Amino acid sequence: MVTLLLDFDGVVNANKPKWHAPPRTKWVHADGEAFKIRWAPALVDEINELSKTLDVLWASTWIPWKFVLEHTLGFRKFECIDWPTEHVESFAKRWHLKETAARKVLESGELLIWADDDLPEIGPLLKEFKDQLLIRPKSNTGLTPEDIDRMKEYANQHR
Repeated sequence: MVTLLLDFDGVVNANKPKWHAPPRTKWVHADGEAFKIRWAPALVDEINELSKTLDVLWASTWIPWKFVLEHTLGFRKFECIDWPTEHVESFAKRWHLKETAARKVLESGELLIWADDDLPEIGPLLKEFKDQLLIRPKSNTGLTPEDIDRMKEYANQHR
């Protein structure tokens, strides 16, 4: 089986998504604040479709408010990585939680697709996960149709 670890900001929520139709924009409330989110509905449809053939796990600061993403954007109900119920301010702590989740996927014997705009471009993490599909989209565009095609190809190769 293949598991997709999915970040939200800079991956789905992006200022200028590169999809065929215009993006949608909406203000949502989380943690007592209003946030403007922008996404490509076709991307959400593609991720929902992918979730029929692979496991999708949220790996995002939005985990405590994932119901907002499901309700507002139309995502299916995905499981989440282990995450505190409150907002995690520290980037280092957030990254540790994500790395720990990625290692758990590998230790379980599953393959990993990890989509996160904060993935490093170089370093030991890339060596450790060299046989996995790591996608680091540009934060302002998020995942592209080409990224989704790479995910589908990777998942199909490892069925």
